[in-house]
Amino acid sequence: MKAPPPPQQTNIPLDGKSDPSHKHRHVLPPASHAVVLQLVTGRWWGGTAFGGYKSRSEVPKLVEQSMSGDLPIDQYITHRFQGVEQINDAIDALHSGDCLRAVVSY
Repeated sequence: MKAPPPPQQTNIPLDGKSDPSHKHRHVLPPASHAVVLQLVTGRWWGGTAFGGYKSRSEVPKLVEQSMSGDLPIDQYITHRFQGVEQINDAIDALHSGDCLRAVVSY
């Protein structure tokens, strides 16, 4: 059985230009059309930081659990750096993909 062809990209200009010959047009792929339409029609998206934790009330509890040994977070620290001058090395390690968490001590 043959795979279906990929969906065609529809040109919807995002730069306000209606001239189809405009060379610097920004276009959205078809899946993004639905996203834009949902937002334009009043839908909203929500997300969380810290996995939904309330930083003011719940993060201190995590700190207490970690300090008491009930929450072993050291196993997630894969790289350690000494001194502020190694911050760029820590960032590079995080971007490399083989670093889960980096700690910079100073």
